[in-house]
Amino acid sequence: HGQMAEDRFVPIRLQQGIYGQRQADVQMLRVKIPGGRLNVHQLDVIAEVLNRYSAGKTIHLTTRQDIQIYHVPTDRVPDALRLLGTAGLTTREACGNTVRNVTACALAGVCPHEHVDVTGYMDETVRKFIRHPLTQHLPRKFKISFSGCENDCAQGMIHDLAVMARWQDGAPGFRLLAGGGLGHKPRQAVVLNDFVPEAELHQHVEAVLWVHNRYSNRQLRAHSRLKFLFDDFGEAKVREWYRLALLRIQARDGHSAKDLQQRWTQKSRPSVGFLATDLRNYPINEKDSAKVVIAVAVKLGDLSGKELTTLSELLQQFELPEIRITSSQNLLITGIPLHLLKTVQQALNNSGLTDSCEPGTHSVVACPGTATCRLGLTDSKGLARQLNEQTLRVHVSGCQNGCAQPEVADIGMFGEGRRIDGRLFPFYQTWLGGGGRWGQEFALRGPTVPARNVQTFVNRVSQAFRQEGHGDFSAWVRQQSQSRLDSWAGDLQPQDARKMEILARDIDAATPFVVEQFGGGECAGMADEFLDASLMEVRHERNCCQVFWQKEQLEEVTASLQSMVEIAATVIMQLFFPQKSTRRKIPDRRQNMQDLICKETDLPLIQSLQTLCRRLVMLDPATCHHDQVGELIGQVDQWLGKYFQREALLDTLQANVEVDSSVEVVDLSEYPCPMHYLRARKALQNQKAPFQMVFRFQSGEPAEQAIASLKKDGYAVTWRPAGNAAADVMVQKTDV
Repeated sequence: HGQMAEDRFVPIRLQQGIYGQRQADVQMLRVKIPGGRLNVHQLDVIAEVLNRYSAGKTIHLTTRQDIQIYHVPTDRVPDALRLLGTAGLTTREACGNTVRNVTACALAGVCPHEHVDVTGYMDETVRKFIRHPLTQHLPRKFKISFSGCENDCAQGMIHDLAVMARWQDGAPGFRLLAGGGLGHKPRQAVVLNDFVPEAELHQHVEAVLWVHNRYSNRQLRAHSRLKFLFDDFGEAKVREWYRLALLRIQARDGHSAKDLQQRWTQKSRPSVGFLATDLRNYPINEKDSAKVVIAVAVKLGDLSGKELTTLSELLQQFELPEIRITSSQNLLITGIPLHLLKTVQQALNNSGLTDSCEPGTHSVVACPGTATCRLGLTDSKGLARQLNEQTLRVHVSGCQNGCAQPEVADIGMFGEGRRIDGRLFPFYQTWLGGGGRWGQEFALRGPTVPARNVQTFVNRVSQAFRQEGHGDFSAWVRQQSQSRLDSWAGDLQPQDARKMEILARDIDAATPFVVEQFGGGECAGMADEFLDASLMEVRHERNCCQVFWQKEQLEEVTASLQSMVEIAATVIMQLFFPQKSTRRKIPDRRQNMQDLICKETDLPLIQSLQTLCRRLVMLDPATCHHDQVGELIGQVDQWLGKYFQREALLDTLQANVEVDSSVEVVDLSEYPCPMHYLRARKALQNQKAPFQMVFRFQSGEPAEQAIASLKKDGYAVTWRPAGNAAADVMVQKTDV
């Protein structure tokens, strides 16, 4: 019913869990399924959404226990979301810089080895942090997992934050791992806190989120996950930030939290080889020995509407409680009475689905790749279909983002393009012998292999292991030399002209391989994100301030007021008085407030904030009185309501930014992203076509983002290196 600029619409769309596809005018809906647990009604509604609103034939089970529905026309998305909502399902914050779907061991609540059913803690985490002001505009996405014992079937080592149930000195609690992640720079999580008392769990989760929101890198998207904070500043510094954040949260809430009244038991850890996602372990007995769990093998994670309905009818027929998605893109059916096991298995097999654990029915995991994904480089699903006879765990990703989690597979791989003699070829970077659970190691980097020869490579590795291995593939791989790993792909590289012609095409492709670009510059969107993140952080701090005020904790109230004004001062300094930074550093908000006081300006927005800064500098939290603090609260609230709004800030910036466009090269290399783009855009808006201008930006990601954004604005853009880590960008407009 209305129009919105694309730069503004994209982050809103992502916040609602809606992804664009390679295909025009259709969207992918990512439905969050915490812990992968679905009841009958939810299965029915997902099938109805697929049948009514999607032009596709299947839904896709993801490695993060989500469900993805493809090919939904953009104008039908709202209706699809409303229908999902009738079953208690949401896509909210399944994408974007938010807390993503919270995952858990697929056997939570029924596993005979667990210390506790983590479902209650997981559900409380989901409820607490969805729509939470602290998590709406994080520097980057944040992934959380829950495991009910030290076996860690939820793969905590690959998560930003992993919660693992354990006992210590007779008390129940959790071990926290933090800083894990895959993608272009895999990093294993480290122990952030070896024991957190049960009642304090969510305070500790909030403290980690606060650290990520406050300190992770917002300038470089490729360097903004929590794992990079550990790399940049070290574990000791991150732990100190976490400790200080926790102290403040506990000052606000007290040391006790919501009592979830979960039943804990002390259980021995299962054998290290046991993995809840390995279908070869099923059927297994639940903790209630009168019930069993069976697996449903789902080839490459795809289910049709008919299959969804069949599963729903089976659950209803035998009065079974739910079905669960595993991170291996398969399903588990829980709560089956032991005396009905054979009957349920037969009904499942008669329906065309299977609980068979034969090779190829469970072991290959794949992301959609170039079938739908705008980031995909290679046809990962096409390749995965060729590999479906493997007994090893094989994970295939279409790009280095690694949605199929290749670094924790027995044999993993991600797609990439490589040039040989000027020609582009589809390749896969391979990984061997990986695991994502507590105590395991990520895979070793293997050779790169042309897409059409990957099947041969995988077969060679599998055959060598069958001949030489003794059960543990990861240990066997680590006994091999790098030269031997590489030797399995040595003769598979492009060599003679005939082979090169074939290898230059992706799986099942009739035309030469190309890398299609579906992305675009995000500088304007980054400006919105930068402001929105600050606005939401102020809102969170305002909520804390209210709690402290009600408790008459005046020192904490003044600390909250100080924090709000420091955030505002930092935003003003970065927008109106940006400083060149040649190294990664944390913005010093206290210093920004001091610096702002000294700036000369005639803008009421800044002058009034300077007055608040001076008042706070002079305020002594230890001696101030109640009325004095109350008056200051009112003044801060008034300023925030009048000036600290996204539109007001951007309008003021655009109206007052000055760029000397008369010079031969407009040097914006001192401005960080996205401030360099905002200034360039302002200068261009003052020009009449036809014209030509040259801007100098910081090289690397700042220049790349600005170039892509200017192209999206309709300008013709060329660039050249300018030395000293800079790039000169020529912008032209020829139409009048």
